[in-house]
Amino acid sequence: MGSRFSRVGIAGLGQIGGSMALAFRLNQAPYSVSGFDIDDRLILAAKRRRMISDGFDSAVDLIENVDILIVALPMFAIHQLLRENRKALDSKILVMDTGSTMQDVIKTAENLKMTNFVGGHPYAGTEMIAPAAWNGKMFDNQAFFLSKPAKCGKKAYDRALSLVRNIGAIPQDIDREDHDRMFAFASGLPHIIAYALVASQADARRRKKIDWDFLAHSFASTTRVAKSSPQPVAQFLWQNRKHLKREIAIFKRKLEEFSEHLSQDTIEEFLSEISYLKQMKDNLERTDGPITSR
Repeated sequence: MGSRFSRVGIAGLGQIGGSMALAFRLNQAPYSVSGFDIDDRLILAAKRRRMISDGFDSAVDLIENVDILIVALPMFAIHQLLRENRKALDSKILVMDTGSTMQDVIKTAENLKMTNFVGGHPYAGTEMIAPAAWNGKMFDNQAFFLSKPAKCGKKAYDRALSLVRNIGAIPQDIDREDHDRMFAFASGLPHIIAYALVASQADARRRKKIDWDFLAHSFASTTRVAKSSPQPVAQFLWQNRKHLKREIAIFKRKLEEFSEHLSQDTIEEFLSEISYLKQMKDNLERTDGPITSR
């Protein structure tokens, strides 16, 4: 990349935005990285760690001073930023988000007639909150899904591919609806299950409380994602609710099937099902790397 196109701005220095900034630095990417966040403490911390060269007080100021904009905000805020800054964004080489759903944000970009927008979703992250969550190696060899609006320019998409590779991730093109449908199962449903388990242990209809000593191990690992920051999680779950409701319905049917197995007089049918599912889980395990091969 020439120096003219080296100014990258990150709107939102939470776990993903901050980790991308750190990854650019660790990978010696050919960018000058600036950032904005509503939390001044994150801007100061990012500057101290030399993750960004400049911090701005507003998204407007950030946009004016960069060539490429990464929007690493909660889902609702992504839509708002695109709508409120449409004219200023028109001159950018690339505008890319990092949200957890694709369909709605790409539809917004299309309605705004943006030809420089690419929908992005890094398939990485933890339940931790920035700045403790910043990890410059988070994206190494991990999938980074990209989806193009109908009239996305080749220049913008090529720039997105380069940017993703510069954080150590593996870009994977994906249909926007396929992304949201599969993500509803792979991430949305586990979040809902985690919250339901937490709610279940505290349900007022429970006759006897669950001792704290038992809320460890299996319960702790299964409910890990319930520790995530509520606002961004609630927004991506809500944004994807059409697909998520279908997954919840399927899961409810599976729970009913397990209840039926446990109502039998013998263990054989239940054991057979558990054994089959254990083998299926073994086949689903993967090492770090791309989720799919292209």
